[in-house]
Amino acid sequence: MSNEEPAFYSVKDFAKLLSVSEQGVRKLIATGQIKSLKLNTAQRAKHRIPKSELYRLSSSVYGTEENESK
Repeated sequence: MSNEEPAFYSVKDFAKLLSVSEQGVRKLIATGQIKSLKLNTAQRAKHRIPKSELYRLSSSVYGTEENESK
């Protein structure tokens, strides 16, 4: 079994990583604040959030090295 990070996260997993509700993540997706891929399944649409969104959000909250040096 590999310990590598996945390339995409489910809404549930993304919410756990950010310590927010799944509904909150869905709202951010709906308003375009989080980019995701929409997968249509037989039951309902599912969203997958790319790992890059996790990095983008964390860098906007914590800043980047570039911002800290200025």
